[in-house]
Amino acid sequence: MDTGRLTFLGLVDAAVAQHPSMVGVPADFDPVSVPLCVAVGDQDSLLSMDDVKKFKDILDAKSIPTEVTVYEVCQAGKVA
Repeated sequence: MDTGRLTFLGLVDAAVAQHPSMVGVPADFDPVSVPLCVAVGDQDSLLSMDDVKKFKDILDAKSIPTEVTVYEVCQAGKVA
């Protein structure tokens, strides 16, 4: 049984995540199977830019539309 936090994506046609925090990389992104748009701030104290690059690489390798936008000079909770 898959236990990734984003496994609910199997129940929807597409999803958007704004300033996700406390996600596991790669565990929460490997199971993604629907289009996903992620918006993060580059100064997010809960999600490192190393992790953002890792999950972006995972999503880019998938054959589904995905987008990761990093907002500069932006902290967690300030992305809208």
